[in-house]
Amino acid sequence: MEKEGDNSYKGGGLYFELNSNHKTARLINAFDEDHYYIPSKVNYNGKLYRVTSIGSEAFSHHKSLSFVLIPEGVSEIGDDAFNGCFHMNRISVPDTVTEIGYGAFRGCTMLKSLNIPKGIKEIHSHTFEECISLNYINIPNSVTKIDYRAFAGCTSLEDIDIPDSVTEIGWFAFTECTNLESINISKRIKTIWHSSFELCKSIQSINIPDGVEEIQESAFSGCISLRNINIPKTLKKIEDNAFCGCISLNSIKIPNSVKILGEHAFCRCTTLERIEIPDGVKEIRSSTFARCTSLKNIYIPDSITEIKNCAFSRCKNLESITIPKKVDWIGICAFVKCRKLRDFKCFALNPPLLGDDVFEEVPLETAKLYVPSEALDAYKAADGWKEFGEIIPMHNDYEDLSEYDIRNVFSDEDECPKSVYDNPYFDDELDIDQQSQEFWDWFNL
Repeated sequence: MEKEGDNSYKGGGLYFELNSNHKTARLINAFDEDHYYIPSKVNYNGKLYRVTSIGSEAFSHHKSLSFVLIPEGVSEIGDDAFNGCFHMNRISVPDTVTEIGYGAFRGCTMLKSLNIPKGIKEIHSHTFEECISLNYINIPNSVTKIDYRAFAGCTSLEDIDIPDSVTEIGWFAFTECTNLESINISKRIKTIWHSSFELCKSIQSINIPDGVEEIQESAFSGCISLRNINIPKTLKKIEDNAFCGCISLNSIKIPNSVKILGEHAFCRCTTLERIEIPDGVKEIRSSTFARCTSLKNIYIPDSITEIKNCAFSRCKNLESITIPKKVDWIGICAFVKCRKLRDFKCFALNPPLLGDDVFEEVPLETAKLYVPSEALDAYKAADGWKEFGEIIPMHNDYEDLSEYDIRNVFSDEDECPKSVYDNPYFDDELDIDQQSQEFWDWFNL
């Protein structure tokens, strides 16, 4: 071992900083060699110093490095320690390591696998970002947090199991993991943060566990293979762009616990055919369902008071829609280019105010507008509404209801006539049993 300064020494191409009080050594730099077997101890002037840490940027951007063995006794790998070692394909990390720093393996493009030691509590920001060959990673049950962009751009990673010890998954944690097909999310997660799984293009199904209360902005945006997603009854918010561009998602059941649907939440879900907005949601925000080109009809609950700008714009196959009685405003371009919209029911006694171009390129001359009978004259005189080719009065609250409306009249299965409840997609002929006849007499059917 050769002396380099008062506290710095080198040997075998490795530079160490020595702590004479604790008899420990910190590896701080190295020559750019093909491989290294880091010693567990260094000997200087007859004194042994235990190697306990690898310092920040110690091997950063070493172009020749392909293999590193880290000895038992090392407890810390510093920030960016191996950042940009794009030829490193193997590294042995002992279980004595309890801290792996920010960006420690970022850009190690040939690294294929790594066992995270059992004492690690947090996978820090950027730790494995752009490790494009990484196809296996274990996350031990000591980990409680996966931070910002920890695995972003790991394009070879196909599956990952997040243990129940994890309570937080940070922003962009798995964004652009384009081959990630399956993921098990910890049952202790409360929030799926901003863009956590954005552009994970191979995920086909995902189960969001009970306990999750919020899906944040762009959490699953651009997951183009996502077909099925299970949303728990604990969920309260689906924020902006959460499922935007999920072009394979053809149905989704949103529980009534959800009170907020964000802007563009389901925008460009081009195969989405049906969706029911939960009771309790008060507004359909801007572009929430814009460009859902397979959407044919939609249930809007009585809790809705506003339909905002472009909410259903370019839903080119939307055929019918029912506006509940509390709606007082429909925003700019809300139904623009809904060219198949023919059946429009509005239960509001006062015609909702309309923004500009609400019905642009909707064939109003052939469309039917159903309104409360007592409001017929008001709709015939109201700007925008009066352009409908036919405005038809509804004489009571239940006349001309769609299958969605009839189903919503009843609060549960026991109240609903069995012949209809079992056949929600009924045709013109209904088999009404004797027990239900009195019910249907009340409906004048």
